[in-house]
Amino acid sequence: MFEDILNAAENACGKTASEPGLLFRAPEDNQHHDYQPSWDYEIDECPDRKLAQIASTAAQNIYSRGKEPFELWACKLEPDAVAIYIDGTCGYPVVLVDLEKHRGYEDQIGKSIAHELKHAIQDAEGRDYDEDEAEDD
Repeated sequence: MFEDILNAAENACGKTASEPGLLFRAPEDNQHHDYQPSWDYEIDECPDRKLAQIASTAAQNIYSRGKEPFELWACKLEPDAVAIYIDGTCGYPVVLVDLEKHRGYEDQIGKSIAHELKHAIQDAEGRDYDEDEAEDD
């Protein structure tokens, strides 16, 4: 699956990809959120292959530890955001990551994803987002 996603990202740079910008989707059959990031954000249709691989590997590692399904998309985010959890998608969280903002900080991509997934937990529990709690490992 990982290679398929990387190939899709690569194809988006010059060919047709079915879901450009998708870096990871948990393998649960017939489960994913109906939210499309392109409704509200600019999809990074041609992410840097190395950064995409780092993000996809980090997402797979996070998934393998907790087995909680989620999606990860490469997007071009507002200047003050490096990653975003999409409010209301807590049943199958959708996380967006701006890979270019992680250039030079590649080792922080996994931490950014995990941080946003903690906001999904807070959302599922009906709590306000707590940045300090989301930063805890």
